[in-house]
Amino acid sequence: MASGLRGRPGRCHPYLNDMQICMHKAEDPQNECVSLCEDYLECLHGTKEMARKTQIYKEEMYQEKLAGTFDWKPLVPSLVTVLGFKKEDKTLHPRKEDH
Repeated sequence: MASGLRGRPGRCHPYLNDMQICMHKAEDPQNECVSLCEDYLECLHGTKEMARKTQIYKEEMYQEKLAGTFDWKPLVPSLVTVLGFKKEDKTLHPRKEDH
């Protein structure tokens, strides 16, 4: 956990320490500690990692479409199946169980 519950330091604690040390020692912390702040925020939120994974996934799908090997079947069960709707039923009404 990022918050460090259960008595252990959180996964981002080392990044936070580095950033705090830089902020205290730097003459101009807004310019000198930018990379450390970015590292800490990336550890917390993972936005750059997610953007990169999304970019890779989109490129893979594009390459499969070009090669003609793209499978249009979803990789996960459809919401119709997950939510318990009838496949034959074109309207989105939940299944009525016969009691």
